[in-house]
Amino acid sequence: MPRESKKIVKEQSSNEKLAVKQSEVIDVEVVPEEESPLSEEEREDLDRLEAQVRSAVWEAAKALWEINTRRLYRESYKTFDDYCQAQFQFSPRYAYYQVKFGQVLKTLEQSERPVQILPQSEYQARPLSKLKEDFEQVEAWIESVEKAQGKTPSSSLVESVVRQKLTAKSKTRKDSASLSEGDFARVRRGLAQVLAKTKNSYTIKLWDNTEAAVDPGEITALKFDKRSLPRLKSFFETLGELKSVSEGHREKTADEVLALLGQIEGPPTDLETKLLKLLEREFN
Repeated sequence: MPRESKKIVKEQSSNEKLAVKQSEVIDVEVVPEEESPLSEEEREDLDRLEAQVRSAVWEAAKALWEINTRRLYRESYKTFDDYCQAQFQFSPRYAYYQVKFGQVLKTLEQSERPVQILPQSEYQARPLSKLKEDFEQVEAWIESVEKAQGKTPSSSLVESVVRQKLTAKSKTRKDSASLSEGDFARVRRGLAQVLAKTKNSYTIKLWDNTEAAVDPGEITALKFDKRSLPRLKSFFETLGELKSVSEGHREKTADEVLALLGQIEGPPTDLETKLLKLLEREFN
């Protein structure tokens, strides 16, 4: 056990008497509080109280987010910062982080994809606010939970996942910057051709003949030898024609095969070309 002690220092005074220069501290054994396992009842109490703390943290963050979003402070305060300082003694930085945390919690709770585990603290969720789109935040959080083997991920793990997504997104934007009218590209729904380009979006025609406007971050240029362009163009046009013919047809397998072929990421392979020709013969 740890002990404390101080040495007694004595010196001879002028009148031949001993004087104590420093008080004596007797050796003391420091006995820590005895540790004992929690009873079942205490364990239940701890779980209940921790749940209350988490709930209070979540509700406070979401409340601040709503107050800020709806500007409910405007009657008495010019800014949200002034309001938080006066009402709660929150610094602007702390208030900002809490609002971001509230927004992330709302996004995760309202996601179409089920989110079973929520962030336990603002610091843990802070990296998610670097992703602008709601679906990106949800994807990053779910991926972080999976990498943590179903447990609450650490802030550093969430930061790592977010950084990877931002890097990939930056590369996609760089690739899409070189796209122009007539180029072939890849989007989530499959093979597409650029019809027009504006400053903030692309108008594209998908393999199934539908048209859409997409953000530059959603489209990726296809990289292939330009000598393969005629083959890719012919394949793309045939896909669209067969999709129009197959609509309403009782044979659903054709639609499934076309959808699969519409996901190619470059000029068609020999097998993909043969499959398309087989379908073309069936419908002709």
